[in-house]
Amino acid sequence: MDEKIAFAIARISDVVFFTDKNGCIEFVNPAFERLSGYSGKDVLGKTPRILTSGTHDTEFYKTLWQTISGGGTFRGVMANKDKDGAIFYLDETITPMLETDGKVRGFMCVGRNITETVRIEEALQQSNEKLISWVNELEQRNTEMNYLSEMADLLQTCETIDEARAVVLQTAQKLFPNDAGALYLMSNSRSDMEPAAAWGGYPDVRIPFAPQDCWAIRRGHAHIVADSSSGLNCRHLRKPIPSSYLCIPMMAHGEAMGMLHLEIESREGGDSAEMKKLLAESRQRLAVTLADQLALSLSNLKLRETLRNQAIRDPLTGLFNRRFMEESLERELHRARRNQSSIGIIMTDIDFFKKFNDSFGHAAGDAMLREVAAFLKNGIRKADIACRYGGEEFTIILPQATLEQAGKCATQLWNDAKNVRIEFRSEPLGRLTLSLGVAAFPQHGDSVDELLQAADKALYKAKENGRDQVVIWNPPA
Repeated sequence: MDEKIAFAIARISDVVFFTDKNGCIEFVNPAFERLSGYSGKDVLGKTPRILTSGTHDTEFYKTLWQTISGGGTFRGVMANKDKDGAIFYLDETITPMLETDGKVRGFMCVGRNITETVRIEEALQQSNEKLISWVNELEQRNTEMNYLSEMADLLQTCETIDEARAVVLQTAQKLFPNDAGALYLMSNSRSDMEPAAAWGGYPDVRIPFAPQDCWAIRRGHAHIVADSSSGLNCRHLRKPIPSSYLCIPMMAHGEAMGMLHLEIESREGGDSAEMKKLLAESRQRLAVTLADQLALSLSNLKLRETLRNQAIRDPLTGLFNRRFMEESLERELHRARRNQSSIGIIMTDIDFFKKFNDSFGHAAGDAMLREVAAFLKNGIRKADIACRYGGEEFTIILPQATLEQAGKCATQLWNDAKNVRIEFRSEPLGRLTLSLGVAAFPQHGDSVDELLQAADKALYKAKENGRDQVVIWNPPA
């Protein structure tokens, strides 16, 4: 080797080494020894495979060898491993050395140490990936908060639990698109957990379960099972038991309102560590947030529903009160005029109720009023509106019923009432008979007052004629 070239190679900071045509190392410069930790004696006669880090695949080395053995020059970054096992990076140029006849007699490799640059780039890439992950997570959290906020607004406008179910179902499907789940509500008797909504392939079951069958309800806080094969499982789980699940109690004012149940199947793709991460982190937090918000919203809804019922229902019989009846009749009249349909009105009175009340006492009288109210409610259509008009009088509004249909309904009630047996404190209270008056729109009036007066006159006529009968109003000519 030329003395000047040898002098330069020995002092440059770049790694330089030569191999024969088979790739066996013949010479390395001091920079190679400093960076790799190997002395020249350690590597002479060996191939550069001694530096293999395992970073590059077989295809990479195949391409490299095909290039240089064919007389071409290879340029690229290679990850190498030093004597102590640490990785260092070289920006390498491998050039074949040719005989005068053009045949390859060996190879020269010159490599610049870019380890620090690669480390900085990797750190920057990791920082960028973390930043992107944080931004994505923040966007996801914002989206979830928007869903929860929208749900809260909708629940504020719901008037019944049935309406709330639809809102919860819509929100749960957005928040947990890849998970099966269900919402259970505590029954009024607090003896059952009743299914209210299901999503994500969870069966639309109608079978309730006992509160003590769920560990979350029993303990009053979240029950998380990352591996159901070894975890403490709830008895309410469907078959086959999901691989991972969580139950979140919905607590309000110290009482369980219901329970949010989520299932995370292994099919979602992840080992047990991934499952635990999914359960323990984002989904658990989100499920707890959803359950807390649902508990508060449903508690407020039940309170509003209770207050509304107190405002429109008679506290003794549970039927609608007179005010609600008059408002409902006004509303039905508007609908009937628009649709050119009819409305039936039945007004009924318990015969000799005052005498009965005086004989058996007010408590027995209240029992009779409750029994008659239940009898009337069970004897009419779901769309009909039964009200306590006052005292022992009741009024029934029959939307879209003709005068003839209202008369038939009244006659059926009158006849069925004779079979009602009312007891108070295990003592029979005597035979029940009703007097009923029937009127209808449009035959007997165009306003609430006119229709109620017509039905009341028919009822008075029934009483005047001896009670225990039905009279359809027929105004005098």
